[in-house]
Amino acid sequence: MKHLPKILSALLLTTTFLVQSCKKTEQPAIPAPDVAAILQSKNWQLKAATVSPAQGGVTDIYNTWLGDCNKDDLFIFKANNAFVLDEGATKCLPTDDQSSDGTWNYNSSTKILFWQLTPPADAYNFLITQIDGNSFTGVEHETISGVDYTYTWVFAKQ
Repeated sequence: MKHLPKILSALLLTTTFLVQSCKKTEQPAIPAPDVAAILQSKNWQLKAATVSPAQGGVTDIYNTWLGDCNKDDLFIFKANNAFVLDEGATKCLPTDDQSSDGTWNYNSSTKILFWQLTPPADAYNFLITQIDGNSFTGVEHETISGVDYTYTWVFAKQ
């Protein structure tokens, strides 16, 4: 019994040490990227596109449905919400304009990137799920004949 105070002291000291060593150190918060600034700092090119579940037996939209004339297109997000879709080196039709103008907007609270060509046509709403200085990924959902499809679009800087 006379060793009990020493054992309790040792146990208390060990417990105190363990509690102190297990405390998490506060990590500085990583600031959210300025998505609009990243989008405006580069020209972007589509590098991958998929759909889930398969649509018409296809999951790889990029390699199955897109022609080379679409794969070299540049998506250019300019200041003042001006958008340009440049046809790249290969046009789908010789009569196509080299570029089409439109507008874009990014909502930082919903993480939705919207762009539309002018006159109103071809409008897109992507949930940005990843973005950095080299690439960004957008996801959109669509219901067709009662089936919910998820489209994933991956763009790379040019």
